[in-house]
Amino acid sequence: MENLNNIKLFLNRIYYFLFIERFNKKLSIEFPKNIFRWDLIQHIIDKYSYENYLEIGCDVPFHRSNTAVLELAYGWRGLSIDYNSDSIQKHHHERPNNTAYCLDATTIDYSVLLPHLNMPTVIDYLQLDCDPPDVTWEAMHRIPWDSYKFRVITYEHDSYYYQD
Repeated sequence: MENLNNIKLFLNRIYYFLFIERFNKKLSIEFPKNIFRWDLIQHIIDKYSYENYLEIGCDVPFHRSNTAVLELAYGWRGLSIDYNSDSIQKHHHERPNNTAYCLDATTIDYSVLLPHLNMPTVIDYLQLDCDPPDVTWEAMHRIPWDSYKFRVITYEHDSYYYQD
């Protein structure tokens, strides 16, 4: 356990240096659950030119935000959705280049919303992270998979929390 804590501290210091100092924002990553995800995304970003995302379950603008890093470090743009109106208000205030809507991810007709907002049919990054986890599952089933393709998908499963 002590080794894991040392690794977390080391990686958080690297992360602090790369992103917090550079962008003067308080960003953070949780370890260990996100470390493999970021390795994959960083590899893909380095190899290809991507620029857009759909974030279902965005929560607050910076803390543990994958899309904040993509937006600030790489210039990506996208659509963020959350059911919490306070979080969306913070997005509007703190991340003005990010399009954020207060919507119920389980009732959205994505086949209407995405074209209405001029989202491309190939979206570079889809993040599914609603709470509780069964909401993420429901939201995922509302996506028109036959009309939209995603290059990278991350799905928050919360098994680390529930110990299953």
